[in-house]
Amino acid sequence: MPTTKPAQKWESKWGAIASGGGQFGIVSNMQSKRKAESEALRECRTRGGSNCKIDRTYRDQCAAVAASTSMSSVVNAETEERATKLAMTSCQKDSGNLKCWIYYSGCSLPTRI
Repeated sequence: MPTTKPAQKWESKWGAIASGGGQFGIVSNMQSKRKAESEALRECRTRGGSNCKIDRTYRDQCAAVAASTSMSSVVNAETEERATKLAMTSCQKDSGNLKCWIYYSGCSLPTRI
């Protein structure tokens, strides 16, 4: 009798980006949405942020933050390259073509369990 392989199981991973008072809190590879958001807010406050709020929560994706001297843009996408490109495009458009740079890029991808 042929043996069948057990189905692969995947665990989702969450990331979150919070900001406030010119500071960011960024976390990735968290086990739940709630944990990602609470840790991002905690990190933002730890860095001296005030009135920190969640800018973006994402699951099994990548995210990027592009910033200029006057604003920032937070984007998530299926790849880090795409997220970075979209964040830069959004930042340049929204800041009136001021010079933008990538402040953060990273992924929270599912892991096989």
